[in-house]
Amino acid sequence: MGFFDFVTNPGTTFTNEEIAVLDKNFCSISNYTKKKYDFQTKLIDDKVKTIPHIGVPCHEIQYQHINIEDSNDFLYIACVKYKIYNSDNLKLLTHFYEWREDNEKIKMPKIEIFPTKIIRVGWHGLGFINVLEYENGNQISNKCEQIIRNNSLKFLKNIEMDFKEPIVFE
Repeated sequence: MGFFDFVTNPGTTFTNEEIAVLDKNFCSISNYTKKKYDFQTKLIDDKVKTIPHIGVPCHEIQYQHINIEDSNDFLYIACVKYKIYNSDNLKLLTHFYEWREDNEKIKMPKIEIFPTKIIRVGWHGLGFINVLEYENGNQISNKCEQIIRNNSLKFLKNIEMDFKEPIVFE
């Protein structure tokens, strides 16, 4: 992470606890996918970025896997944490993810309290966004961790599917 990210974008970088929650879901995925994948690496952005035209800071972790049976088949799972400061940021980000009319969109959760932190896993076509809920200061709530787990399993089970119906995430 960049040296001044904690000052300029407080709460935007992934915490060690948030990374541990993601690691539980995305370091070992072969039990949940049709293909067998070997975990290769986890890349954590060294600094917070800001999405142009939206003004929302974000921080990304990417999990990389390789198909055990085909060394040319890689799977990349992007996890992005956003900090939404106000309803204008939310409207722009919602438009970015929900503008499509087909099943290729990601549904933005309802957010009424600002600032709010959210996490996106996946990409247009297959992915989910969840509000990050905390308890005792900055610990992810058990409920939030379970929702991320449930959605991660749905995501992984459908990663190689040629689906016609949208996946319903929590």
